[in-house]
Amino acid sequence: MRAYLIGEAATYKWYNQAGDLFFTGVDTTFVPEDDEVFTLEVTAHDVGYKDYDEKVVTVKHFFISEVYPNPTNNQSSVTVN
Repeated sequence: MRAYLIGEAATYKWYNQAGDLFFTGVDTTFVPEDDEVFTLEVTAHDVGYKDYDEKVVTVKHFFISEVYPNPTNNQSSVTVN
């Protein structure tokens, strides 16, 4: 997930559905197990103004995004992502 920068010094905090702080920063990479809604809180340092946005993460179970090498041409191993 990645937040858009607001063009001034700010703190970016991501919260999970339970309201727990999940990550502090502009972008994060993770592998969720289930669908979830995350809330982004952006606080501008100069004026203390806060704004919020939500990001819905939808998990695709049993989804193959890549198989390589493809074609295999007598390869002894194949990688599946």
